[in-house]
Amino acid sequence: MLHDLIHHTSKKPREISWLTAKLQCSEKELRSTIANGKKEGYNLHVTGQHVFTKLEVGVGALVVIGKPSPGRHKIAHVTDTHAGSRQFAPKALKKFLSFAWKEGCRSIAFTGDGTDGVKSILLPEQRLHGADEQIDELVDTMKGNPWKVAAITGNHDYYSSDAIGLDIGKIVEDRMRKAGLDWHHAGTCRGNAVIEGARTHLWHPMGAASTPNAIRRMLNSHAENLQDPTDLILAGHLHHVASCYAQAEDIFCASGGCFQVKKGSFGNRISRPWDVGASIISFTVDRRGRASEFSSRFYPAVQT
Repeated sequence: MLHDLIHHTSKKPREISWLTAKLQCSEKELRSTIANGKKEGYNLHVTGQHVFTKLEVGVGALVVIGKPSPGRHKIAHVTDTHAGSRQFAPKALKKFLSFAWKEGCRSIAFTGDGTDGVKSILLPEQRLHGADEQIDELVDTMKGNPWKVAAITGNHDYYSSDAIGLDIGKIVEDRMRKAGLDWHHAGTCRGNAVIEGARTHLWHPMGAASTPNAIRRMLNSHAENLQDPTDLILAGHLHHVASCYAQAEDIFCASGGCFQVKKGSFGNRISRPWDVGASIISFTVDRRGRASEFSSRFYPAVQT
């Protein structure tokens, strides 16, 4: 009954009376199922006479990784791998991670859509169906070096969280740690981290933009609305690369590419070719631990 309950409440709250009729159970049985599910970690909530499982989009606990030692730092910005998709390019991701490690990167900012998600519209273009197989592919691709990772989930990961009634970001965190990565789940579509001294906001916007200028406008607007002191905004979702300093806030902003090669009908609905690859963000930390002098360089992957 638990999985049927999650299925019926993942998209919108349902009244207890509606659920008891749909699941053919008593209210006592329903409430017992909810209580047991919550103990097992499922996102089950009762508000008044309504039950819902949908996760809230929002920032989790502050993540702190790496040491803010004085000098020049390099961190890798990886996003939108879409493990499980037929367009996922695991060899390209492995090659970038190996390169970034050799370049001196030890920390990764991961800005969402690690997995392709559980949603019926995505099934025709997926090699791997279901959250478990997609997470396993992502873990197998990223393991190899003891990375420190600050990560958020994106909208595709969010589809899985809703479908299974569990926070997929926490599941990924657990499996990555078992694989030897110091992985930290910072939130759903948004998260805050201090990465080697740089106060970093991780963002997976829901809007779309395909030109560099349109992306910069989005980043500028987002920077203006941030309440916390921030040095760096790193964004995913857009599959295109652009960077700028926010005009009023002096925050360095950058959107990353992806590791989803543009093929098939889904990809062809996108207005411009995707930027396949990832970036290395460089910055200086002074003796007081303050980060400045940011720059970003994108390393394209061969689209095969």
